[in-house]
Amino acid sequence: MFKCIYKLYIIFKRKRKKSTYKNSKEIRMFDKNLLNSISSTQDSCNIIIKVGKKLPVEELTPIKNSNNNNPFRDKEFLSEIYNQNYKEFHVHSSILLKDIKSKYFYNALSNFTNNNDLKSTEKCMIKENQIIVLELPDINPTIFEVILEFVYNGNLDINNFTAQEIVSLLFASSYLDLKNLTSRLFTTHFTKIIHALNTSYSTINHFDETIYSQKIDQRRYIINHLCLEYSSVIFGSNYYLSFYKNFIHDILLSDDLIMNELEVWTKLIKWGIFNSDISQKFSLLSSSNITLNELIKDFSGKDFTKLGEKIKDLIPLIRFYQIELDDYFKEIGYPFKSILPEGLNKGIFKYNMKKEIFSNNNNILPPRKYQKIDSTIIVGEQTALLAKWIKECNFGEYLKVEDDFDFKLLFRGSKNGFDIGTFHKKCDGIDNTIVIIKIKDSDEIIGGYNPFSWQSLFNIGLQSFPYENYNVPCSSVFFFL
Repeated sequence: MFKCIYKLYIIFKRKRKKSTYKNSKEIRMFDKNLLNSISSTQDSCNIIIKVGKKLPVEELTPIKNSNNNNPFRDKEFLSEIYNQNYKEFHVHSSILLKDIKSKYFYNALSNFTNNNDLKSTEKCMIKENQIIVLELPDINPTIFEVILEFVYNGNLDINNFTAQEIVSLLFASSYLDLKNLTSRLFTTHFTKIIHALNTSYSTINHFDETIYSQKIDQRRYIINHLCLEYSSVIFGSNYYLSFYKNFIHDILLSDDLIMNELEVWTKLIKWGIFNSDISQKFSLLSSSNITLNELIKDFSGKDFTKLGEKIKDLIPLIRFYQIELDDYFKEIGYPFKSILPEGLNKGIFKYNMKKEIFSNNNNILPPRKYQKIDSTIIVGEQTALLAKWIKECNFGEYLKVEDDFDFKLLFRGSKNGFDIGTFHKKCDGIDNTIVIIKIKDSDEIIGGYNPFSWQSLFNIGLQSFPYENYNVPCSSVFFFL
């Protein structure tokens, strides 16, 4: 059991902006009938957008069967079956260009307004009979229908979309440079987007590109949330080696990153090697478990110089002073002395000799919220999740919780015994506690949070037990596998 010390936690809620298109007289309401009209007829539309990949009829192989009535013998029928992920949309250039909603469309279409003789561009556009044709082979037609609805009248009805579908919409929106849609997706469907990241490493590889290319307003909140809840996903594969430098910078800047600081340094060095002109970078692709010593054992002075140049503005974001002295000099101080800030090794040594002198030094970065916890059952990453869940509970007037938590061990069964009397002797009268229980012969961990103090029924009496005062609307039970 742990004592949880808390202070104050305040949540700011941001008002959602109303759609600027809702009451527009210039744009018709974009309903299903209009969608069908746009996708099937030209009706004053001067642009055809071919969405998805279409398999040519000549490449289809009919199924040979003695039954002449078998529809799969017909190539046209097969074309309908195989090309369900392809659709042509007839749209208005005036709508796509209005208010420059999409820089992608604006840049592509402006080529044709300025040059009537242009036949094709790098945007895969050609001009046929005054009709402009645009191909978007990497976007799903269903996703593009949602995008068109948003472009025409600002509607965004995706409540029934799965997490992966929302992420697909997010990436398509980013590709088409629809900043308003991208920002709105992050604002209203953030939980589903984050959930999708936990199911696909490759999703993160596109995710960092999206939030930086679109200059998302909520970027800092997004990064902190990722670091708190999905640190293991972010760095769980070699995908992080391809992250934008800005993304790495913001991750290292976050106090919520749930990783041992020595491991953070290891990831930074590997990222730096992979993104520098150093031959050892190919070793990272062959083994994600390769150690730093193995990577740098054949480093030349020039290799260290290249590495130092690549990460020189990221090195100051490492919390060196929070690493154990022996580990620091063994893994960082001596091997990487040539790329470390001047005087860092000497400063680390002095700090560990007389920590009290440096306690108020503003130049020393504080520890991350990742906590070492005196537990044989859970680790720091799970501790951070517990703190997050507690903060999200609604305790009403009973409790206000702040970001800062300090977990102190009160009772351990393997040390103090499993007698109920000993439990109450050590825990009664103490509020804000967490109980953690590991199921025997299993990896399952269960537990719960109690904002009130423990009391033995034998001490306070059943008649005087204030049950009505202990009714708090909070699902504060947790379960780890």
